Amino acid sequence: MAATVNLFGANIWGRHAAFPAQSSYSYGAMANRANYDGSSAASVYPWVSGYVNPTPYRFSPERLRIVYTNDTHEKYRALPGMVTAFQQADAQAHQAGTDVLNFAAGDWNISTEANETELNVLLHNLMGIHASTLGNHELDPGSPSLANALAKANFTTVATNMDVPANSKLAERLKDGKLLRGARVIVGPSGQRYGVVGLTVPNAWKYMNPDAPMQGVATHDIGPSIAGIQRDVDLLHRAGVNRVILISHCGFEDDKKIAQNTSGIDIIVGGHSHTELKGIQPQHNFVTSKTGEPVMIVQTGKDAHALGVLDVAWDPWGRVVPLQNNLLNPMDFPAHPAALDLAERYLGHANPLAQVDEEISTEDAVSVRENKVADMVADAMRAAAGTDIALFRGTNLRSDVYKGELSDRDLKILLPFNDVMVTFQMTGAQIVEALNESARCIKLDEHHPGMLHPSGLSYVVDKDKGKVMAVSVYNAQTRQWEPLRMNRTYTVAGDEFSAKNPKEYPVFKRTPVTQKHAFRIRDAFGSYIQSFQGQPLPFKVDGRIQIVEGSARPWVQPSPPQNDSATRPWNASVAARGYTTLQTSKSKPYQPTLQALA
Repeated sequence: MAATVNLFGANIWGRHAAFPAQSSYSYGAMANRANYDGSSAASVYPWVSGYVNPTPYRFSPERLRIVYTNDTHEKYRALPGMVTAFQQADAQAHQAGTDVLNFAAGDWNISTEANETELNVLLHNLMGIHASTLGNHELDPGSPSLANALAKANFTTVATNMDVPANSKLAERLKDGKLLRGARVIVGPSGQRYGVVGLTVPNAWKYMNPDAPMQGVATHDIGPSIAGIQRDVDLLHRAGVNRVILISHCGFEDDKKIAQNTSGIDIIVGGHSHTELKGIQPQHNFVTSKTGEPVMIVQTGKDAHALGVLDVAWDPWGRVVPLQNNLLNPMDFPAHPAALDLAERYLGHANPLAQVDEEISTEDAVSVRENKVADMVADAMRAAAGTDIALFRGTNLRSDVYKGELSDRDLKILLPFNDVMVTFQMTGAQIVEALNESARCIKLDEHHPGMLHPSGLSYVVDKDKGKVMAVSVYNAQTRQWEPLRMNRTYTVAGDEFSAKNPKEYPVFKRTPVTQKHAFRIRDAFGSYIQSFQGQPLPFKVDGRIQIVEGSARPWVQPSPPQNDSATRPWNASVAARGYTTLQTSKSKPYQPTLQALA
């Protein structure tokens, strides 16, 4: 393990907590301050009027370190190391005599299970988080579960743009100060006061679990959210608190809009858009407010791939001066023992279910390519439901698959939403409509809603147009691929979220659900992978999604589905019950959720 100081980049604090020599640090794209007279922002921030070679300050302003994270999504492989990293970054700055603030910008949760929400709060306590805001996934378990988890927080959650009815469970957190719809003032060891304000995701209902019991809790649109945050910032400035940090779960583009349409905010710690913002990039993550003052915006990306360390100072005129902004990999830090103990207590012992002989990224499953893990999940769904076809939303995969044992705990991280499986009756025309919604994501910058991964079906997409060119279905009796018939009705395995939420695939909302199964996608996949009885899982891309450019139609016949009787036996009735009889010395039968679902 490298020395602690080297993990955090340049030692900008110097030997005696004073600024080091010019050669030992950098201001990034800053201005030449030798002749600065305070007359204009352009003379300090060169990207206003053109680049000027940087030189360091000739004075020693007060400094602040912000250690931050966002959208960690319950990635328990990395979070124990992230706890260690937070503590080391915090300790290093304290030893140098500077103030430190630790922030989390939402979506630290992703599960609908209450015990995992509570676990994530306790992990944030270990990180020493001072303040957080809420992401949409914190709301997925519902207002009561979130309220119960936040009761255990040692930090304050700030969300100006959230409506919390007085009769909701979450209102209890307003009463005890664990939740604030306003500003918080934090006084550092130096005596300096810092104002902290927060915005949760605007219009959260668009992104939430539709079954979450919200008890009237809601969030505002971006326009009223910006107006509300400006009121909070103005109150802070009138109270003499002029170093202001916004913790936001609005996304990078909205964060820039907030920065450029407000005044008095120095730093925005963001989330939601999963944007990795490295360093200090003028006109990108270092912008000006509507009054011409600098605003620094930071974000770490997603899935606990990084935590951020931002070091700043303020010039004599009260403007923020970013010194360095580093992203650190939490896997480079030793796992914190207390974090491991919490995970064991709340998640239980990890029981191996199957073997994987390669590391597999699922990043392409949420964008524009066929993914072999998503393919296997779709095969498991079709086998469990006994349908003609299965359609799996690739965006439901929220973790990579790692070489070695794949455990039940890994499945919780891989498939955190734990969607209930349903069976639709769909015509060929309705299936094509759904596939076209999937195909158009190729043309969109954020690739939403992501690719539908099929089983028992294959489709060809015109990349230039973002439209489906051809669709074939697998005939299990003839063991041949044949064209999809537009007027024929097919049984299709899917998820209940899609059936209730019209935002991503409206056709599912209009399609009859003929069966709501007493098991979930995670259960079906857990049973399916155990059926390989310890053999490495045969993940492969078999051509069921083919993306072509131009009008060419290079049809390549996909392989037969993995669960076809010609390739391997599969007992659909066993899969539908959500368990297998497999019992080995290293694994025990998967324990799915089998209770009746209302």
